[in-house]
Amino acid sequence: MIEPPKDLAEATRLLERIARLDARIVARHGVRVAKIAQINASADRLLVPALAQRERLVERLKPWWNSDEAKAARKTAKSIVLGGCKIGTRESAASLTYEGAAEDFGLAQLQAEKWAKPLITVSYSVDKTKTREALSSKRGDALKAMGFGERQATVFFVSSVKLPTLGR
Repeated sequence: MIEPPKDLAEATRLLERIARLDARIVARHGVRVAKIAQINASADRLLVPALAQRERLVERLKPWWNSDEAKAARKTAKSIVLGGCKIGTRESAASLTYEGAAEDFGLAQLQAEKWAKPLITVSYSVDKTKTREALSSKRGDALKAMGFGERQATVFFVSSVKLPTLGR
C-alpha cells in the first residue's frame, strides 16, 4: 500500500520532486521532438525529390499504356509485369452518382415514391449540448423526470507550474 504524506512539509517535498521530474520530462520530450524533426527533415530531403521523379515517370507512362504496343503486350489483361513493375488499370470503388440539379442528391424525388422508402435513411440523435442547456430552462424539470441530468466528476491532479504542457 502506498503511504500518504504525514504532513504539509512532506507533501511539499513530494510535490517539489514531481515538479523536478516534470521539468526533466518536458526537457527530454523537447529533445525528442527536435530529433524527430531533424530525422523527418533529413528523410524529406531524400524522399521528396524521389517521389516527384517517380510521379513524373508515371505521368509519362499513362499515355503509353493506351498505345497499340502496350495493348498488344497485355492482350486482354488489365495489368502486366514489365521492367520489375506491375503496370495497369484497376477499377476504383463504385460510388453513387446523381445527375439531377437538386442539392439534396435526389432525396425529394425518392421521398415522393412509395417504392423508394427502403432507399432512404433517417437518423435521429440527442443533441447533448442543447439538452444540457435545457436542463436549466423551463423544461428542466420535465427533462429530469425523463431521466436526464448532468454529471461532473472531481478529478485529482498534480501539474507543475510554469512548464509547457505535453499535450496532456
